[in-house]
This record gives sequence, structure tokens and C-alpha cells, in this order.
Amino acid sequence: MIMRLMKLNRNSHRGMAPEARARALQRIIDPSQPSGSYYLLVCLSAIIATLGLLANSTAVVIGAMLVAPLMGPIFGIALSLTTGNRRLLKIALLSEAAGIILSVSLAALIGLIPLHPDFGSEILARTQPTIYDVLIALASGLAGAYALVDEKISPALPGVAIATALVPPLAACGLNIAAGNWILAGGAFLLFLVNLIAIEFAAASIFMWLGLVELPHAGNGSFLKAVVRHLGISFLILLLATTFMTRTLITIIGESRLDKEIRDVLTEHLTTYAGARLSDVKYSQTDSRLEVRAVVITPLEFDPARVENLEEALRVEVNPNTQLIIRSLISKDSDRNGPVFISAEELNRQSQVDQETNFLNQVSLVLGEQIKNVSGAQIIDIAKDTIDGIPLITASVRTPQAITPVEVQSIQQHLNDEVDSSIKLIVRSILTKDADSTHFLKTTTDVAAALQGEDLDLYKFLLNETTNYLSRKIAGATIVGLSFEQIDNVVHVYTSVNTPITLEPGMVAELQNQLQANVDSRIRLTIRSIVGGIATADSYIKATDNDAW
Repeated sequence: MIMRLMKLNRNSHRGMAPEARARALQRIIDPSQPSGSYYLLVCLSAIIATLGLLANSTAVVIGAMLVAPLMGPIFGIALSLTTGNRRLLKIALLSEAAGIILSVSLAALIGLIPLHPDFGSEILARTQPTIYDVLIALASGLAGAYALVDEKISPALPGVAIATALVPPLAACGLNIAAGNWILAGGAFLLFLVNLIAIEFAAASIFMWLGLVELPHAGNGSFLKAVVRHLGISFLILLLATTFMTRTLITIIGESRLDKEIRDVLTEHLTTYAGARLSDVKYSQTDSRLEVRAVVITPLEFDPARVENLEEALRVEVNPNTQLIIRSLISKDSDRNGPVFISAEELNRQSQVDQETNFLNQVSLVLGEQIKNVSGAQIIDIAKDTIDGIPLITASVRTPQAITPVEVQSIQQHLNDEVDSSIKLIVRSILTKDADSTHFLKTTTDVAAALQGEDLDLYKFLLNETTNYLSRKIAGATIVGLSFEQIDNVVHVYTSVNTPITLEPGMVAELQNQLQANVDSRIRLTIRSIVGGIATADSYIKATDNDAW
């Protein structure tokens, strides 16, 4: 193999006329030397590349690669290393270093301007070099060096410049330095450095193969030593970079595959939820756990049960130690016929909620109007139950006096007329007394004081009979309110009693019979039991009259 390479080198060298060889050397040396046009093109290409990266425009970045003159000094470095020309090596290195510093500095300055968008894919793509970048740079270096040497194909050099990323990685490095992303900046600079070494190695190989560099004959291994001396260091660096970048590529491929698996599983299972679709996925993985954060556009917030179902699917199909967090972005879609992407079940549920809300609003308005007629009363809660298809409304009311069944009947009638004819009403009276520094506020007038004649006599008979009955039946029971009214030849008597136990219907019937026998046969009795007790340090005391406290 070595003999064949030496023979090819000798034949190529003899086949190139001295004038052609001199012109080829000049085409390599001239772009390696710094000049005003070189620095101008470096600055322009750096500005174009930086703006193209910020705009995330592939076309603009390609334009910057076409303008960039950084490949010229690299060819000069390759020629100087193969020929041992130290002066050319120094000039080419200074030109390349100046171009690097200018490109990175200009990109960093532009990156400090606050008016620019977030980093896009064009920037991020140049911060994770892989073995593909090494292979591209090698091929570009071979093509570029061959185009410089062979006059027939030298016009192809601009296409070679486009193929290799030199200025864009430096621009990405400067932007990340300005943003303080040191790891990404290091990755971008590593991409440029590997491209430089790969182009230099490929160009040096071409120069030796085509005979621009005269190598010793194969005797006593001098040819092999010359090849190793000229290309050995570059080859070793490339080998190490290739090993590192292969591992990077394997990691990227693994992450891409994992990302695809997560997205596929979530997308598949989200189809079971009407209107839900996956927007974004981010994940972090350790040796013991995979944490997935998914953004879902959905008409309904994802509850823990739904998240658990999706998490279980990820554990079965991706990683058994997966933890899923879902951010719900609520989105309501409609067409001219109404909401879309919402299941019939959900539409029905929403309709029922709307109907219930509207129903309770109407009930609340009617109750509020009617309770105004009771001095000092205030509604504190309204609840609805349905029993055998009949709506049962329970209203809790703070009031200085118990609301009577007749008042409840009147309010219920208004509800039947204005809301629903089947409504049944229960009013829970929570007795309160408000006071200022001088007297109780909104207290009711003494019933006895407001009566006279036969009504007063009736009141006294009722109070006396009821008190006697309670004193015999329930120790500690006291009357706290008694009123009556006559409706359709029926005397309705309403009594509120503080009592340690609830009066059973049998006791109320017994007292009603006693009142009918001793007072008036038309009496219909209703008793409200206010059950309670009072404790001392020694024992419980049965309920007593409120006035005692």
C-alpha cells in the first residue's frame, strides 16, 4: 500500500508541469495572507451569519458561508505543515486566528442587543457536533483542495465553501457567550475546531497525493516517517474528535428515539379524550426515573385520574419509572353549529350544570324578594335535592323569629308560580338577636301586648294549656314563641319550644286534642322544637328559656 501511494505521488508530481504547480501553490498561498478584503469579508460574513441564525433562516446562513474567507488560511496551514514552510504557517495561523476573533466578537456584540428573538433551531443545530460534521468537513476539504490544485475544476470552490460550516459555528458561539450559555458556546466552537482540523487533514492529504509536496523515496521507511510527520498529529486529533462525536451522535439518536416514543404514546392515548391534542413534550432522565412534562391543548382540564392513565401507558410502553406532569391549556373550539371537539357526554353535563345554575338563580331571586317581608331575616344558604322527581329546596335563614309554616306556604306558592310548579320548600330558621349598646335590634313585638279582647283571651288560654302540658311531659321545656291565625274557619297555632328532645308527632297530637277540648275545637297545632342543652362543670342542664340568659 505504501509503495502504491509513493508511486501515485511520484507519477502525479511528474505529471504536473512546473508552471501549473507554481500557479497551484500561488492559489493556496494568496488567500492565506491577511488583507483588507479578507477582514472585510470576515466581518460581513459574521454579521450575515449572526442575523441569519437569529432569524432562524437557513438561506441567510448559507449566504454567510459563501462569503466567508476562513477556508483559505486553513489550506495555507495544510500546505505549510506538509512543506515545512514556517513563515507560511505563521501567516496562515494569524489570519485564521484574526478571523475567529472577529467573527466571535461581532456575534457577541450583536447578541448583546436586547431586540432579538429567542434562539432557534439554526443556532441549536450548531452546538452539538457529531461524526456527520467530521465526515462533511473531510469531504469538503478534499474537494476544496483538489479544486485549488486542478485548474479545470477550481470554479467549484464556492460550492465547497457552502458545504462546510465555518463562520456559522463561530457566530453561534458568540451569541451563546452573550447569552451566558457557556456549554452551548463551547459546543459551537468545538464544531468549528473539528471542521478546521478535518479540512486541514484532508487538504494536506490531497497536496501530498497530487505532488505539490515532494516526499522522500520508500527506502529505509523515510516515506512512512514523512507521512506520519506531516499528518500524524492531525489524524490523531481527528480520531479523538471522531470518537467523542460518535458518542454524542449515539446520545442524540437515543434521545430522539425516546422523544418520539413518548410523543407517540401520548398522542395515541390522547385520542380517547375529545378535543385533546399534544402541544409540546420535555423530559429529563436519570438512572432511576424519567420525568415527562407534557403540554396538552384541551377543552377540559386534565384531572389526576386522566394523568394517571397516561402515566401508566408511558410506564408500560416506555419506562417503568416514569413520572408524568401535564399542563392543560384550555381551548374552546366552535363552529357555526356550536362547540366542537367536545364529547356528547360533556355537552350534556355542561347543559345540566347551566340548567341547575339558572334554576337556583331564579329560586334565589324569588326567595330574596319574599324574605324581605320578614324583618331582620337574611338568607345564608340555598340547597336543592330531588326526591322522586320533585325539586326540594332547603333555605337556611338567619332571623330574629322563626318563619311560620304559613309564611313558608306563601313563599312556596310564589316559587310554584314563578319558577317551577312542583317545588317543595323547607325553610330552616336560625334564630338570631342583634343588639347595639342600648337595645336589641329588629326584635319582634310582644304578641300579648298587640292583642285585645277575645284574641288576648285565646292567647292566654293557649299559652296556659301548652305550658301545663309541657311541664308534665318534658322537664326543662319552655315556650319561646306562640302565635295563631284563623284561615278558612281553622285556627292555626304555631309554637316554638326550647326542649332537650324533639317533640314527637304523638305528643303534638295529644296536646292538640287537649287544646281542642279545652280551648277551641278548630285548632290545628304546629310545634317547632329548638333542641339544645347547656353544660356546667358538673353536669348538663336541660334547655331553658332564652330570657334567662
